[in-house]
Amino acid sequence: MGLDMFLYKVKRQEVAYWRKANEIHAWIERRLEDDVGYDGIENCREYHLSKEDLIDLRDTCQKVLDASKLAGGKIKNGERLNNKTNRWEPIYEDGKYITNPEIAEQLLPRADGFFFGSQEYDEWYIDDLKSTIIQINNILETVDFDTEDIVYLASW
Repeated sequence: MGLDMFLYKVKRQEVAYWRKANEIHAWIERRLEDDVGYDGIENCREYHLSKEDLIDLRDTCQKVLDASKLAGGKIKNGERLNNKTNRWEPIYEDGKYITNPEIAEQLLPRADGFFFGSQEYDEWYIDDLKSTIIQINNILETVDFDTEDIVYLASW
């Protein structure tokens, strides 16, 4: 018996990717704060997620999807400067929005931040949730959690 020491190589292979899915980032940030007391996610720092974390995130996405109803209408897609008034004005386009965002706001609220993307509960938000479910299901099917780590890294 004695001091045994090891270095383990974590294979760096991307298993999921999001672009400006700030509600997913916010969920992970809240989970890390609850689990291990992190005080906010730092840019480009790695954070380990457990199998249970991923299952909870997937199930939360599914709950929001199941509760959300989409309807056609005008959705906000950025802003532009009005040269006459020198004020920023919203740009609207045809799209779909969630008519009952209460569950989404409660379980997977949007997070704001520079470079974080839209604050709207619309078809793009729904697409983020669907993509998250697909990616997590793939991870659960292909990763051996006894020998492989899942690491979350966000860059902004």
